[in-house]
Amino acid sequence: MSQVATVLTTLTPAQALGAVQAALPVGTSRTAVNLIAAQSAVETAGWASMHNWNMGNVTPTPAQAASGDWMDQGLPMKYIAYPDPISGAKGMIGWLTSHGLIASAEAGDLDSYINGLQSGCYLGCVGNTDPTGHTVSQADYDNYRAGIASWIAKLQGVTPVSPPGAWQRYVIPGLALAAAGAVVVWHRPIIALARRVF
Repeated sequence: MSQVATVLTTLTPAQALGAVQAALPVGTSRTAVNLIAAQSAVETAGWASMHNWNMGNVTPTPAQAASGDWMDQGLPMKYIAYPDPISGAKGMIGWLTSHGLIASAEAGDLDSYINGLQSGCYLGCVGNTDPTGHTVSQADYDNYRAGIASWIAKLQGVTPVSPPGAWQRYVIPGLALAAAGAVVVWHRPIIALARRVF
């Protein structure tokens, strides 16, 4: 695959929470959902400047860039292009999982979460200059932490809803499974159903 156009893909806070909730395992706490969604909000200016459903501005490994779609957001960097918001949330959560950060999110331990992001060079390694010419500093991580904390507070009273495309991409295949004899719980909200079918 290859480079694709950079396309603006926006979400409401409720839809973003729904995407993160759907991408996490059933039973994940709302605390973890809020923390991860808050990080996504900081990355995407509250989902108003998100592109190609990349909820965490996740960059591809060389193998991912060679085998999947990517976009550049007008910057000298590559970012993974996802087909829908739940896939974008899964991509972000995949990075967090591979760096052992889900337990910190589950515990609501923002300091440990930020330390894990920094040790994984999520914003870049402190002291290094990124491809845009910005030298990453401790202040970048401190400001990032403050932004996440602010968004956690904003998301407390927001009820997650299904993001765009969840019905077509995740629920309709579930209907096909039900027709084939799989157990599908129909009284659950769409998000709960979507989480069970992939």
